[in-house]
Formats: sequence, structure tokens, C-alpha cells
Amino acid sequence: DRLEEFLRAWLPRGNLLRFENVALDFHFYQCFGAGWEHLDHQEHVQVTQRHGRILQSLPGAIVGEWSLARPPHVLATDEMEQAFAEAQLDAYGMASHGWFFWTYCDQADHWDLETCFERGWLRKGLLEPRQGANP
Repeated sequence: DRLEEFLRAWLPRGNLLRFENVALDFHFYQCFGAGWEHLDHQEHVQVTQRHGRILQSLPGAIVGEWSLARPPHVLATDEMEQAFAEAQLDAYGMASHGWFFWTYCDQADHWDLETCFERGWLRKGLLEPRQGANP
């Protein structure tokens, strides 16, 4: 995973902990590169959960871009898309400076926020806490 590779290189230097006004900008796309081609739905969710644990440990982080896109071989039901979306929302919510979805309107459904809402992949009111979620 490139995130872990990056942190192994930079954390020992202390650069990330030395400044209070620095945040790392992460762009999480699980569709670019050969490594994503071998993962199934559940493995994509697990990678996302691992990213959340890492984000939570960083002093300054923002997820500047993400989407629901995955390689074409991941044939996901609407319920699987919802689970992937929730995993990302939970994980990227751990970033100290928040997150941004790729775009509001795009020709590809998994990149289009409006379509993700219409299909029910992203829950309406996603900025409100889920029932039963810890504040």
C-alpha cells in the first residue's frame, strides 16, 4: 500500500510532527494501478478501514479527493456500494481536516456525487451522525 510506504519513509524523519500548521493532502482512489485489480469488494473495504486507522494517527491530514470508483471486475450490488461508501466515510472522517468527494457532477456514476446520492450509495444527510454512531 502506497500510504504505508510513504509513512515508513517520512515518519522517522519527524517532519510530520515538527510543525503545527501542516496537513498532508491524500487522494484515495482504489481504481488506478495494478494493485487494485487483484482485490475483491471486501478487500477494498479492509484497505479503506486501514487507511482510517492511519489517518487517525496523523497530526494533520485531509482527504482532498476520493470516489466510489473501483476496477471494473468488482461487480458490486447497491448494498456493496453502500458498504464501500460507509467504510470510506468512516475512514476519511478520521482525517483531522476533513475530506472532499471528487466532484458533484461527472459522466461516470461512481465519480458523481449527485448520482451516488440518487442511487442510495451515499446516504442523504451524510454529514449527520448515523444512528448508533459514537459522537
